[in-house]
Amino acid sequence: MAKKILLVEDEAIIAMSEAQLLKRHGYEVVTAHNGERAIEAVDADPEISLILMDINLGSGMDGTEAAAQILTRHDIPTVFVTSHSEKEYVDRVKKITGYGYVLKNSGEFVLIESIHMAYSLFEANEKLKTENSARRETEEELSSIYTHTPVLMLLLDKERRVRKANAFATQFAGTPAEDMIGKRGGEALRCIHHLDNPKGCGFGPFCKECSVKQVVKNTFANGEGYHRVEATLPFIQHGEEQQLTFLVSTSLLHKKEEDLCLVAFEDITDYKQLQEKYKALFDNAPLPYQSLDRNGIFLGVNPAWLETLGGYTQEEVIGASFAEFLHPDSVDGFRTNFEKLKEHGSGKGIVYRMRKKSGDSMEVSFDGVVAYTAGGDVKQTHCILKDVTEETRIKRELQESEKRFKTIVEHINQGLIIHDFDGIITFVNDKVCRALGYSQDELIGKSVAGLHSHSHRNFVQNVLENAASPDGDSFEIEALSKDGKVIPVEVRSKIVSREGAGEIQSVVTDITKRKLAEQALSQSEMTLRQVIDLVPHFIFAKDAHGNYLLANKAVADVHGTTPERLLGRSDYDFSRNTEEVDFFVACDRKVIESGTGLYNIEEPITDSDGSIRYLETTKIPFTASTNGIPAVLAVSIDITERKQAEQALDRERTLLRTIIDSIPDPIYVKDIDGGIQLANRADYQHSGFEREEDVIGKTDSDIYPPEIAKRFVEDDQRVLIHGQSVIDREEQLITRNGEVVWQLTTKLPLYDRDGKITGLVGIGHDITERKQAEERLRQVLNEYDTVFHGTRDIMFLIEVIDEDTYRFIRNNRAHAEATGFTTEWIQKKTPQELLGEERGAEIAANCRRCVRASSSISFEETVNTPGGLRTWYVTVTPVFNQSRIQYLVGAAQDITERKQAAEEIQRQLAEKETLLKEVHHRMKNNMAQVEGLLSLQAGSADSAEVKSALNEAISRVRSTRTLYDKLLIGERYEEVSMRDYLEGLIDSLLEVFNERCGVTVEQSIVEFTLCSRKAVPVGIILNELLTNAFKYAFKGRDEGRVSIGLEKTEKRVTLSVWDDGIGIDEGVDANNTSGFGLSLVKMLAEQLEGVFSIANDHGTRSVLEFEI
Repeated sequence: MAKKILLVEDEAIIAMSEAQLLKRHGYEVVTAHNGERAIEAVDADPEISLILMDINLGSGMDGTEAAAQILTRHDIPTVFVTSHSEKEYVDRVKKITGYGYVLKNSGEFVLIESIHMAYSLFEANEKLKTENSARRETEEELSSIYTHTPVLMLLLDKERRVRKANAFATQFAGTPAEDMIGKRGGEALRCIHHLDNPKGCGFGPFCKECSVKQVVKNTFANGEGYHRVEATLPFIQHGEEQQLTFLVSTSLLHKKEEDLCLVAFEDITDYKQLQEKYKALFDNAPLPYQSLDRNGIFLGVNPAWLETLGGYTQEEVIGASFAEFLHPDSVDGFRTNFEKLKEHGSGKGIVYRMRKKSGDSMEVSFDGVVAYTAGGDVKQTHCILKDVTEETRIKRELQESEKRFKTIVEHINQGLIIHDFDGIITFVNDKVCRALGYSQDELIGKSVAGLHSHSHRNFVQNVLENAASPDGDSFEIEALSKDGKVIPVEVRSKIVSREGAGEIQSVVTDITKRKLAEQALSQSEMTLRQVIDLVPHFIFAKDAHGNYLLANKAVADVHGTTPERLLGRSDYDFSRNTEEVDFFVACDRKVIESGTGLYNIEEPITDSDGSIRYLETTKIPFTASTNGIPAVLAVSIDITERKQAEQALDRERTLLRTIIDSIPDPIYVKDIDGGIQLANRADYQHSGFEREEDVIGKTDSDIYPPEIAKRFVEDDQRVLIHGQSVIDREEQLITRNGEVVWQLTTKLPLYDRDGKITGLVGIGHDITERKQAEERLRQVLNEYDTVFHGTRDIMFLIEVIDEDTYRFIRNNRAHAEATGFTTEWIQKKTPQELLGEERGAEIAANCRRCVRASSSISFEETVNTPGGLRTWYVTVTPVFNQSRIQYLVGAAQDITERKQAAEEIQRQLAEKETLLKEVHHRMKNNMAQVEGLLSLQAGSADSAEVKSALNEAISRVRSTRTLYDKLLIGERYEEVSMRDYLEGLIDSLLEVFNERCGVTVEQSIVEFTLCSRKAVPVGIILNELLTNAFKYAFKGRDEGRVSIGLEKTEKRVTLSVWDDGIGIDEGVDANNTSGFGLSLVKMLAEQLEGVFSIANDHGTRSVLEFEI
């Protein structure tokens, strides 16, 4: 497949010629006529493998800029082909690419060889990039592994000196890598054997036995590495000596300069220490441990096992069967349980009788687990033994103590009833029998439900629930004696296990006396309730959860409920304002947890109807007498009306404060001693403070320098002592920041009801900007006067009396020097009074024109001055006072020399234009000679084909010569009239093809001018299209019609050529033809950045469109 080259050349004919040359050498060529199209072509076509780039591409982007942009996105060899051989062009290209720089017209051989060299250089660069990339990736991978592997690594030479150390090595040594380079390994890692020997690493007595030294030495000698050799060495770590164990691995690296050994140290110190700790733990564990194989043979026991079993030795146990150490009664049980252990994987609480070494037996409980092989087979068992001989003895003693317990129960002062879950009594003590009037035999076997009044027939259910409760709370019922007497009792029950079965034990207490006391207390509480409900304040008590223990009617009313409904419930049950309730609960908890009260706290509360009320509350901790639970007791006073009044006052204060702070002038109030009591934002910021609090209580002496403070205090004393007001006094002061400001101050005395002066109020108005403006105005006037008289331009000021009357006010020094008129002389004079009627009328007319225009006017005038005739360029500008023009400011520049220079330039331009026309004339003659030579050659040629080719060349030269004719005739040689140019070109072609006299040519050419750079391609295109029409459209015919049109719509130009000839062969795609003429037309169309099309239209129609 042919390589594709992008040819970037703005001259279409040169591009076509170079493209043909490249195609002859087997390349595929695409062309672009400017830098923008070149960038688009490379972006769109990935097959472009090389760029031939012209540097000068006409208007727009040049070749170097286009190449630079392309190379930012694509890696393509670029060869510059240009007519420029200057150093600056070569230097520009060097900064962009280095694939080639070829001068135009260097010849075919130089161009093609330069392309071959560019391809070869590019391929070599690409290969080098690939190799470098692969090597870089490998190096980066190895470097990453070397840097981040959590193993200490050193690269050593044959003298065991460090050439490189990774991050873990430098971290281990506690020193930068560069400090380790060149040192022996032991010295670099701070090995104590090295530090203890004056000769260094390798020379100490321990170094001869050093396994690290030996494996490194052997690696260099044998060329083979070592893997995980264990070595233990002493090092200095963090200022302390430490014995560390490593697994050392080595590998020999063959470098160009020398062989190096890579040594990796894997620190296993912690592992070794852990191994020793586990062994120590095993040996010192206080619990007996044993391990058996799958057949029950001892694999190991710890010292505690040997001690527990009475002093056996390891030799006596290891390898023996576990059954040998069992009491004969337990051997069969062990074999059964051992198989179950292996089957289920674990076992717990298995008890055997074992024989101690002394021959005595002991009770032992076993907890065991099974260890398996990788294939899932039983490998061994691990068991912990526990001596339960003592526990067994204690159980026997407990059984004996139970008998004694029964005796005690019979004689306690409380009743005890034991029954099953169906309520059938199994035991009662004598206390129950005496209280109810029954004998023990009458109650045993009877349902416990029969001992209670009709209102407590669910006694069994209550007992079961009470017994199952984790808190074991008691409950009260009414018991029924044998003679029908009702006895209030308190019952506390518990579920117990007795002789393998569950039962319920209930302790029964007679609470008759307590009930009588509770009734008296209830009556007292009722009286207290009536009293506290009459109190208008809120009285309540809550537990730690916020639940009401007590609440009077005032509390219930605010929640829209009754005191009874409040008890046991919290504010969350009645209020939607959870944030409000959260605050109540937080205060309650604070009181309960701290044990201290909160006094007179203000808090809002939302009524049941949604309105806000305010309370002043006092809360103290107390303990509820009924259950001893910590609680809070509170009394709240409704302060809503007072709060609303305070809020209204606060709003008025806030409004007043806002108004005062919004006033941009400083406002302050001082007491009788001069201390500041109030200051608005403008005042304290004016004094250099950020907050009002920073100035409250301060005097002027605390804020201002002594000299300013003294003046203020004297003013204040006149107001405070004598009642004399200070009104609109201008005064200068310096703020705390050192800023000088001006202020307009007013101070008035303040009186109390008795007419006594209590202080003063001051208002200041900052007039700093006004004072600064006055100073600036003074400076501006000085500057204006300096500029007015210092400028070399002539300036004057005229007062406008009315539209017809004007008077000179002043003039500057330049005007006086030029005219001889001083300011005193011209002042208040009209132009006529100053210069006479004729000259004065001219000046008045220009003034009137400026006034009517209400804007600046400029004009040139020649003035007869004492120094002779001078040309002035005058500008008159109106100055407005509100909407009326009050003054006219005139400024004039003496342009006499500039006018003279311009005239000289025009004369020289006329000479150069004449010279340029002479050059064009000579070029026209030279082209006529070329045309004549071609014509003579055509006349002498015998071949019709050669004659035709020469005639086509003559027509192309003639189209260019026609353009020079028009340029030579026209006044503007850089542009040409398209109508004159094309009509002359058509006439020339008709002379060439005079044998086609029967062909009618119609012309519709709009008149407009076009730059010669675009006119030449248009002429050549028209020449080619008309030549094709005359040669091929009317074969076999003597007559025909050709229509030529050129029109311009805004910036778009359209050239069309139509003939009524035979048209284009249907089998031929004229837009993709390879013929020279149409190929030239399409390339010239691209040069114009236009669009060319050709199609059958009752003949052939060709259209060219482009923008100008």
